Amino acid sequence: MPAGDLVLRRMAAPTRRLLSARELEERARAWQPWRGYAVMQLWRAAGAVRTVDAPPAANAQVTARRVPSRTTRYA
Repeated sequence: MPAGDLVLRRMAAPTRRLLSARELEERARAWQPWRGYAVMQLWRAAGAVRTVDAPPAANAQVTARRVPSRTTRYA
């Protein structure tokens, strides 16, 4: 469990405050043996919060990129 990870320390807190590394370790004891999955879920939740909170970029352009399929043959 990367207890020093700032994202995990913030996302594992019941409020928006930052947990200490020791507090995160204590909280993570209850997640054993599934701590790896808990880390993935906390990171996923942090990404969702970041996406929702992030303002749209000015002049953002979406460009499509052609990805060759597995059946595409090159000469």
